[in-house]
Amino acid sequence: MTGLLPTAFALARPIAASLVVLATCAAQAHEGAPTSFASVTVDDARLHYSLTTTSQPPPGDPRSGSPGASTGATVGGPARMASLVARHLRIEADGHRCQPGAADFEPPVPPRLSTTYNIEFRCPATIRTLRVTDDSFDFIGRGAHILMQLQVAGQGQPTAEPVLLADERRSAAFDIQAAAAVATDGRPPSGSRTAATEEAPAGAIGFLPLGIQHILEGWDHLLFLLALVLPGGSLGNLVRIVTAFTIAHSLTLGAAALGLVTIPAAPVEVLIALSIGWVAAENLARVKPMSRRWAVAFAFGLIHGFGFANVLRDIGLPRDALLSSLLWFNVGIEFGQLVVVLLLVPALAWLRGLRSGSSVPQALSALILATSVVLVVQRL
Repeated sequence: MTGLLPTAFALARPIAASLVVLATCAAQAHEGAPTSFASVTVDDARLHYSLTTTSQPPPGDPRSGSPGASTGATVGGPARMASLVARHLRIEADGHRCQPGAADFEPPVPPRLSTTYNIEFRCPATIRTLRVTDDSFDFIGRGAHILMQLQVAGQGQPTAEPVLLADERRSAAFDIQAAAAVATDGRPPSGSRTAATEEAPAGAIGFLPLGIQHILEGWDHLLFLLALVLPGGSLGNLVRIVTAFTIAHSLTLGAAALGLVTIPAAPVEVLIALSIGWVAAENLARVKPMSRRWAVAFAFGLIHGFGFANVLRDIGLPRDALLSSLLWFNVGIEFGQLVVVLLLVPALAWLRGLRSGSSVPQALSALILATSVVLVVQRL
């Protein structure tokens, strides 16, 4: 036993350093690059662009306006952000540049944390084909995403599949005539498209990579998964644990994102940190058999689902875009989670096979418990 302790501490030192880094990342896990919603409404030769986002204007930009933008924009806060959005948009109708007009904003309405920025554009003639290039990623964050929805004035429903823009895919092209035909009779004319997909993925399936990215960047969720599977157990038990966590967070993710349940983000983040510490403490105390760990995973999975939902809820997506986007976002989370578990389980099995491997789960659980305490303090 005496020889095992130095080895365990030798293994724990690099792990502790890594977990300190993870604690810092986890404290900011849900404050990273945002997802925003853009609505493009076409009315003859006019275009209304609306961006709903939690992003804030970057500091230190002295410019307060842009050619054609509202002269009432001041250097401070949301007004400057509206001006920045207008300057970073390029709208082209039938190959001709549209000119920006007034730019204003709508402040957040609780429980949403997002501000809506509105810009009017005037195009040379009636818009038949449209290309929107959004360079807002230069200041809202290179890892951000913008879900863009097209609407033709006078139609009651969105008239094209939404597209997902990202830093590497900043443009989307729309065929306005085809979109109007879809809104009128429910089917596009032969050979036409409502949205070009070579620049940006059409439809809510674009939220699949967003879900993968979110789980891989959500270090607090990953720490919780690690704590869950650390004690090991049979393959059947591990499958039950992960499945219970998946079902639980899918339920609350759907309920919260659809607005059926509203819980403020701050207490959810504290509870997520506490859940990590709870499971780690159980590992150290060994008070519950692994056959019941699925119930713990399910209970805390309900809380983690509210954390996932904050990513989508705060931007105020409309219901018609949210339902399908939610499905693909959740699929992305599950895929990323499955990859992480498939990597963790054999790695942990290999560690347990080492001469001093029996002490690794306990050492890791102690470090995860300490990390959760840091997270709780930071989030409080």
